[in-house]
Amino acid sequence: ADALYEDAFSDISGQKYDSAASKFQQFMTQYPTHPLASNAQYWLAETFFARGDYRQSAKLFAQGYQDYPQGTKAAASLLKLGMYLSRLGKKDDACLSFQQLKKEFPGGQTPEIRKADEEMKQLGCPG
Repeated sequence: ADALYEDAFSDISGQKYDSAASKFQQFMTQYPTHPLASNAQYWLAETFFARGDYRQSAKLFAQGYQDYPQGTKAAASLLKLGMYLSRLGKKDDACLSFQQLKKEFPGGQTPEIRKADEEMKQLGCPG
């Protein structure tokens, strides 16, 4: 599992997004409960964003948060979900994602919270 994850991560670092996506997908299929599964889901979503498929990227970030709400990438997934929903012109949904992030992870000024605050201000989100 670790070797497959590292291989996929190496591909994403090398901008080999199709190969990385395939390997992260394989990782998720074979090891859905592995400690790195939430990270693999996050990076899988990033491969779609890098290839310009914002809709699929947003879907995978939402799924990552839903499947791994306690995962190490849960806050980052909510942030990215909101950012990509905004790029898709779904302002209300983006605002809801940022609000959910602030509600679920109220721990202060993390990088994710600071970025969410910036995005909310730009979008004119309530709260």
